[in-house]
Amino acid sequence: MTSANSQLTAESRKHPDMSTEAVAGVFSGDVFAMPASPAQERFLAFEDAYPGTRVWNVACRWSLRGPLNVELLRQALNAVCARHEALRTCFELRAGELMQKAASELELFLPVHDLRDLPESEKEAEAEQITVAEATRPFSLTDGPLLRTRLITLENEHHVLLVTVHHAICDGWSVGIISRDLGAYYQAFVTHVPANLTDLPIQFADYVVWQKEAFEKGSFQSQTAFWKKQLRSLQPLAIAGDLPQIPDPTWSGKIVSGLLLRSMTDALAQVSQRNGTTMFSTALSALCVLMNGLSGREDIAIGTQVAGRNRVEVENAIGLFNNALVLRTRVPRSSKFSEVLARVSDTVIQATANQDLAHERVLQALGNNDLGRDRIYYVNFIYQRSFIENIKFADIQLIDLPSRTPGAPYDLNFFMVERPEGWRLSLEYNTDLYSATTAERVLGSSGS
Repeated sequence: MTSANSQLTAESRKHPDMSTEAVAGVFSGDVFAMPASPAQERFLAFEDAYPGTRVWNVACRWSLRGPLNVELLRQALNAVCARHEALRTCFELRAGELMQKAASELELFLPVHDLRDLPESEKEAEAEQITVAEATRPFSLTDGPLLRTRLITLENEHHVLLVTVHHAICDGWSVGIISRDLGAYYQAFVTHVPANLTDLPIQFADYVVWQKEAFEKGSFQSQTAFWKKQLRSLQPLAIAGDLPQIPDPTWSGKIVSGLLLRSMTDALAQVSQRNGTTMFSTALSALCVLMNGLSGREDIAIGTQVAGRNRVEVENAIGLFNNALVLRTRVPRSSKFSEVLARVSDTVIQATANQDLAHERVLQALGNNDLGRDRIYYVNFIYQRSFIENIKFADIQLIDLPSRTPGAPYDLNFFMVERPEGWRLSLEYNTDLYSATTAERVLGSSGS
C-alpha cells in the first residue's frame, strides 16, 4: 500500500481556499429532475430569507489512523457519491415547483493540507482553523455540489478527514452511512474485491415521490388533524437572552459540553424503568422542568427530530429522511416530577404515532406559510446513540471526532449523545442571544 508521503498534493502547508467560489467537485453526465420534499422546500426558503447562511451545514470530522492511500480515499469518496443519488443533487425552480436535480456523475476533489512539518505548538491551531473555516463555508443550493471534502495530514499515519454536506441532502443517519460505505469501498479498492454492499432498493427522490402521492391521496388526514389540535394557539417558547438585540441574525453558534457521570445516567435509567417509560422521555421531562423555571411558563413546547426511516427500503439510503416533531406539554410549577414524566411520556407516545406528516405540512396546516421564517419552536432536544461507529478497514482506523458548529439554527439546542466513554450532554447556543456564561449556567442546570 502506498503511504501518505507520496500521495500528498501541492497544497502542502497552504491555507485552504475557503471562499464561496472554491470548487468542491464537478458535475457531469445527464441530469434527472424530481420533486423536492417539503423539508427541502423549507431549506430553500430559508436560504432566500437569509442568503449565504451556513447554519444548515452538516460538518463531519473523522480521524484516520494508519498507512492511508490518499488517492484510494478520493476514489472511495467518489464511489459513495456514485452509489447515492442524493449526494449528486442540487435544486432548481421549474414552473413554480422546486425540483431536486441529480447529476448522473459527480467527481469530488480532495484537497490535502500537509501540516507534518509544523511545530507541534502550531499544528493543532492550524488544523482547527482549517476545520472551522470548512464547516462554516456556505453552499450554493442551486449550483452545488452540496458535498465537499478535505484532508488534513498531521503525521505520516494520522490524518483528519473533513466531510461537509448541506442538510438539504443529508441527515444524521446518512452521516453514518457515508462513513460505513466509505470504509467498504476503500477496503474494496485495496483488496481488489467488490465492496460488500447490497443494492439500494430506492433512492431518496423515489421516497419523496411516494410521500407526495400519499399526501395527495389523503393518507395523512388523521395526522394533520392531530397536529392541528395538538398545536392550536401555540405561543412558541423562547428563553430571553442576556445580550443586546441585533437587527439581523447571524445564526452564529458555539457549543458547551460535558460528560455526564455514570451515576447520573444510571439513575435516569432507573427512574425510567420504575415509571415504565424511556430514557428519552425522562431526559425530556427534566428539560421541560428547566424550561419552566427559566421562562415561568407552564405551556412548554420543545422540538426534536426522528429518523423517519420506518420503511426497510430506506434504511441504507442517504437523504433527508428525518422529521421534526414539536412536543408540547403542560408543566404546572406545583407538579411532582413523576407527574411531569407521565404527561411528557404521553405526549411523546402520541407524537411518535403521528410522526410521518412532514413538519412543513404541519406548519402549513397551522397557517404558517412562510417556510423560511415561520417557526413554532426555538428550543430543541436531540437524544441519540452516535450514528457513526468507529470502524476499521484495510489497516485504517476511522474514529469519529466532535464536529465544529457551523451555526445555531435554534436558540438553544440540547444534545444527549451516547459515546464509548459515556453519555455527553452538550448545548449549542445562539451567540446573538446568549453569552458563554449564560450558556454554561443553563447547561450546568440541565445536567444537575
